[in-house]
Amino acid sequence: MGGGTTVVVSILLIVGLVSLAAMITGGDGSAAGLTNRDEYVVVRGSFEITVPASGELAALNQIEIRNRLEYRAVVTEIMDEGTYVKKGEVLL
Repeated sequence: MGGGTTVVVSILLIVGLVSLAAMITGGDGSAAGLTNRDEYVVVRGSFEITVPASGELAALNQIEIRNRLEYRAVVTEIMDEGTYVKKGEVLL
């Protein structure tokens, strides 16, 4: 190897080492490029899911109330909606 070849190899080696150092530090001179990364704290939490829907609701067990009288009757009293009743109580 001549003197000129040694200079060229030395320059290529220096350029390679500088390039390697830049890749390791992320190119901005900071250690491992940590300042360019986003960091988040992960915690367990709830995840609410809302599903928009439309339609009609129907009771699973519907009871049909009919007048057993042979003639017309007038409703004079109606039990309030949502009231708990026992068997045999008058509803209307």
